[in-house]
Amino acid sequence: MAIDSSLPGGNHVGVDTGYPLAIRLDGRMRFLLWVSGDGEDSVVAEGGLALAFDNLGALSQHAAETAMRVEGDPRDPVDLDAAERWCSAASRPDPVLLLETWNLCWDVSNGTGAPFEHRTDELTVLYDKLFHANNLPSMTPPGERWEPEWSQDEVPQLQRLISTGVSMIRASLDPA
Repeated sequence: MAIDSSLPGGNHVGVDTGYPLAIRLDGRMRFLLWVSGDGEDSVVAEGGLALAFDNLGALSQHAAETAMRVEGDPRDPVDLDAAERWCSAASRPDPVLLLETWNLCWDVSNGTGAPFEHRTDELTVLYDKLFHANNLPSMTPPGERWEPEWSQDEVPQLQRLISTGVSMIRASLDPA
């Protein structure tokens, strides 16, 4: 594949399949190429910026030019605007939205090399709460649902992390 991982923020030599990932940020829908390989999930980046496309046609064209196969259709967009709104509100955490946002922050950081500090013991507890609160069918017995209790300290920590992560994504997107 033609993506050069020797450059800072370039990634994934040998990864030949990407998956379109829709995001909504600043009222604009963009598409990223998500890849899994080398033990780390990430988005495709060049020169330290995540490649962001205005439509699936442009994403597919780039993939063809770099000999990357694109599989699947994008799911509903990761709504970073909604995540930012939650950060400035005093509402109960939305586990699905916040886990999707956190994972995207992690993947953009992995792809671009942008810092995203999310691996402290305290933050691992928050990640695990969000993960389990998603009540995935493979992990939740039929008819059961887990609703976490959030402490007074946890919600502001989560708001800071998500706000910082969305800002990192904004700064890490190819401006095209």
